[in-house]
Amino acid sequence: MPRIPGISGSLRRGSCDTALLNAAVALVDAGTELEIASIRGAPLYDGDVETSQGVPQTVQDVKARVIACDGLLLATPEYNNGIPGVFKNAIDWMSRPAADLPRYSATVRSR
Repeated sequence: MPRIPGISGSLRRGSCDTALLNAAVALVDAGTELEIASIRGAPLYDGDVETSQGVPQTVQDVKARVIACDGLLLATPEYNNGIPGVFKNAIDWMSRPAADLPRYSATVRSR
């Protein structure tokens, strides 16, 4: 069964992007699993925090779902001609530590 996490780039309770992801859950083909993953709770990226405490558990959980997925659905608003800072921050955290990057490429190659 294909597994796809859906991640919203907005933290707002009334976010249109999150609402679209929730609507998509009901529309995916039978046999496909679309789960909403949240970036809520990811602290601002800080290399000192990473060094002293490691990657936060909230980020590790979303990162594990992304690595294990068969696809990825991102829904994000535009903010000042770019992606929202909270979304970029989550991406920054998920790219850490650099030693994990082979996990991503190995996952992509194996599919």
